[in-house]
Amino acid sequence: MRIDATILAVLVLLGATQVHAEGPAYNEPAAKERCETEWPGNFQMTKFCLDQDAAGYREFTALRQSLDADLFVQSVDECVAEWPANFQMANFCAQERIKSLLSIEALQEDVPEAVGTEILGKCYADWGLNFQMVAFCMEQQVTAWKELQE
Repeated sequence: MRIDATILAVLVLLGATQVHAEGPAYNEPAAKERCETEWPGNFQMTKFCLDQDAAGYREFTALRQSLDADLFVQSVDECVAEWPANFQMANFCAQERIKSLLSIEALQEDVPEAVGTEILGKCYADWGLNFQMVAFCMEQQVTAWKELQE
């Protein structure tokens, strides 16, 4: 995935760390325990839940490996911490963060470069690597900036 170099540069200048390590391991016993708790006595749904979790892990791992900057890997890894033993939701979280990165690029194109950089800096300072919230913050700030220009 190619993310605008300006976004990466601004985030790095703001102190975002870049730590690229091996991805999280799949913990099948923990996933099985979660699925059995969610679907007590329902073996069909427990199996479905486990199959979905394993598929989520495979998709998450593929997404993580496709990212071209350690910074973005770190962001999607936070999804695993938010959804322990649930890779279906961790994968959904990661996909949403990547979509948000793309919307950040689009939002920056709607304003002069200096304004976009300033807004990104403020939103990153407030939300860190939670790119969904950074994108939401940027959308609000870009809208307000445009209204002030009218």
